[in-house]
Amino acid sequence: YREGAGPQNNIDSYGRNRWGDYSLCTLDPVDESTMWTIQEYAHGNNIWGTQIAELSVPDGPAADHCGSNVEVFEGVTEFSNIDATTDGPDEPDDCDFDGYSHIESDIWFQFNPYELCEVTVSLCGSDFDTKLAVYATCPAESGRVIACNDDYCGEQSEVTFIAPQLWNLQIRIGGKNGAQGDGIMTITITPLEDPCPADFDDDGDVDTADLLVL
Repeated sequence: YREGAGPQNNIDSYGRNRWGDYSLCTLDPVDESTMWTIQEYAHGNNIWGTQIAELSVPDGPAADHCGSNVEVFEGVTEFSNIDATTDGPDEPDDCDFDGYSHIESDIWFQFNPYELCEVTVSLCGSDFDTKLAVYATCPAESGRVIACNDDYCGEQSEVTFIAPQLWNLQIRIGGKNGAQGDGIMTITITPLEDPCPADFDDDGDVDTADLLVL
């Protein structure tokens, strides 16, 4: 905070220096993460002054919220959850490891398998105590986890699960007890045999429509 350039004197027709006639909060015109506020304060006997403050919100990661649509692919992706907020729910039923079930300071990535496959998501090699969960969609509540892990390779996490074709999987990466740092995510996929090879039109049924595809 810093004081304004002079006292605020708003003398009305009754000789009163009125209080509360000036208050302003506005976004910075060139920086949407900064806000300015100008408020009155008691400057002296029957004299009000002004105070001016700049309020800044630190920029978090681009993938700070589920649904941010930061897409990842098979292979290695570098990431950081430094300055990330916690967006997802606590997972007491599926992610309780050593009495800690939350995934705090989480960031989110979208992964779309192009075929029925076994997927492994590994955070081994990251430089902080990670925690990892995978969802079929952005969770509105707890209990929607496909896979979750805390410590697989030291303090880093890894999960392996079966993924249907073209699911928009949401990968949630956070830190145990809110730990933050830089990391690497390695996604490996292993294609699986089609459980119904005669379903040529991929509608989930084997019927005459499949013969028409031939």
